Amino acid sequence: MKLYFTVKRLDRISDLASDDSNPLTKQEFDFDPAPKTLRELLTQLVKHNVLEYEKKIPELPNKTKPQVNKSVETVIQAFEDGLFRAFSPDGELTQLDEPLNLADGSTLTFIRLAFLAGSYF
Repeated sequence: MKLYFTVKRLDRISDLASDDSNPLTKQEFDFDPAPKTLRELLTQLVKHNVLEYEKKIPELPNKTKPQVNKSVETVIQAFEDGLFRAFSPDGELTQLDEPLNLADGSTLTFIRLAFLAGSYF
């Protein structure tokens, strides 16, 4: 199953740092097998990205490689903590284990949320 992803960070700094006129660029990803839940989708994405990262970094003596299982746990915890939101063509994905209804070629959007720091209320 081929899916497309867009990622957006909601803060002024990323908007100013973006050189593109459209910061929401699509990235293509092939899933085999197709994910049935958001948890499976995130797990497959993280595993793929960790493997791609390991291919890109040079072998350095004191460089530790990322751990796949720890990275998956981190992204699941980040979703549960509300650090990012996931949207499908049907709307917001709010449950990790709810069945996904995605067609081949669907676009999903991830929005990373940036919180204000150092503010006094």
